Amino acid sequence: MKMIRLLIIGCWFSLGACLTGYAEEEFLLQVDVLEQDTAAEAESETRRVRGIEVVAMPERPFFFKSRLGGHIQLVSGKLTQDENGYQLRFEYQHTLYEGQDLPGGQPVVHVGRINTRVSIQVGKEVVLGGLVSAGRKETYRLKLSRDEPLKNEVFQMLDPHRPILPLLKEVEDQN
Repeated sequence: MKMIRLLIIGCWFSLGACLTGYAEEEFLLQVDVLEQDTAAEAESETRRVRGIEVVAMPERPFFFKSRLGGHIQLVSGKLTQDENGYQLRFEYQHTLYEGQDLPGGQPVVHVGRINTRVSIQVGKEVVLGGLVSAGRKETYRLKLSRDEPLKNEVFQMLDPHRPILPLLKEVEDQN
């Protein structure tokens, strides 16, 4: 009898947790690092050099880490609602290890970090000032949306009616 009561109580808690989870709004926070060459005499074009996307829910902290080669990107923060939209407490860190070590075995690591609080609205971009070094200017662009994540250009080039790996016949024809 005791076991049945515990099972019923557990089901009620599970049902409550599931209903609460579906009621929350989810947003996609896109963080793009833009770079511009300041050494050029004419105004140069701004290009995206890095980016990361994270799902953020109001009143809940978020964290995401991405590692690609020697690049490590960390993003964390918390989204809170206010009368004009949302307040975003935001921290972004980029670490780059280029494979060089100091004589004592310590790695040479380049770190870029931004820690701020900013007002943001759904669907509008916010551009934050960044760092200027070695003739380059980095800025950070934030965008909060309810949309799907951006599709990678690689996947846009693929033909869905054709296999990704070459067929054996195609490989034999090339040889």
